[in-house]
Amino acid sequence: MIYDGEQFALTNPLTLLIGKTREDFTRADLLKIIIEKKIERITFHYTALDGKIKELKIPITSRHHAETILAEGERVSGTFLFKDVLDDRSADLYVVPLYKSAFLNPFDSGSLDFVCRYINPYGERASFAPDNILHNALTILQEKTGISLYAMGELECYLHGKESSSLFPMNQRSGYHASAPFIKTGELVNEMLKHLTQVTGSVKYAHHDIGSIAQIKSDYDELNGRFAEQIEFEFLPTPIDEMGDILVLARWVIRNVAYQRGYGTFFAPKLDENQEGNGLHIQMQLMKDGKSIMIDETNNLSKEARMLIGGLCHFLPSLSAFGNSLLE
Repeated sequence: MIYDGEQFALTNPLTLLIGKTREDFTRADLLKIIIEKKIERITFHYTALDGKIKELKIPITSRHHAETILAEGERVSGTFLFKDVLDDRSADLYVVPLYKSAFLNPFDSGSLDFVCRYINPYGERASFAPDNILHNALTILQEKTGISLYAMGELECYLHGKESSSLFPMNQRSGYHASAPFIKTGELVNEMLKHLTQVTGSVKYAHHDIGSIAQIKSDYDELNGRFAEQIEFEFLPTPIDEMGDILVLARWVIRNVAYQRGYGTFFAPKLDENQEGNGLHIQMQLMKDGKSIMIDETNNLSKEARMLIGGLCHFLPSLSAFGNSLLE
């Protein structure tokens, strides 16, 4: 795949600098960026068992050092990243970067960042890591059937701030696709949208959702008395293992932008009993030879689509163990 050379404001800056699509990034390309952009550190991102993104900052002192880090990754302790899964005797893991995930950190101008995969001391993907479980399942599906599973995530949350203008108040539960001046967080959402698009390249759209709270009533000081507006980011269909990374990165971007602007975020299912709750919806699509096979020639659900639905229902208890777990 060759980069077409067209420059858009929200194109991944690395794509513009390297002149390739992210799928074609090489170690040599990234080393060139490190030198030309005077990158001070490489930051690795990876998701632990608690579902939260972690990071490791590695200062770069030489070309050889940068090349070694890009080739070999770095060792981390799995004892805390995978609590109750690994013990001290089997806790050594490596986090190894995915080159196609590279991006310039919008919150740290001296950093080149990557999403990583967990590798065990034998150079194999760590079998217990959720991202590797998903990758292995997708690989088996592709090898046995020639079918790929794509996903489209819909991420909802509330942004809450200290005070809101009393001008142009929002009626309760009337925020769906509302615009300024009735919504007050438009500039904040624009900044999130910019960074999310440049980092992931997979944003479909963003909009304000139904929820709108003039003054939160809560026992928690960090929420009580603040106003809140609900937003949603929807992403483009992407191979399901990549969508997992995108959704975790999206929460990281949203939280960082909000924090820098003095706002908080609330991703939990329910902020107020009288307001809309937050969802995290995952739409799925079976693809073969670059085309969707969800609908058959009679314009009904295909056999494969019905099998997908049946499989999801059959394995619902196991999926719930991952998706609905209560973690400390």
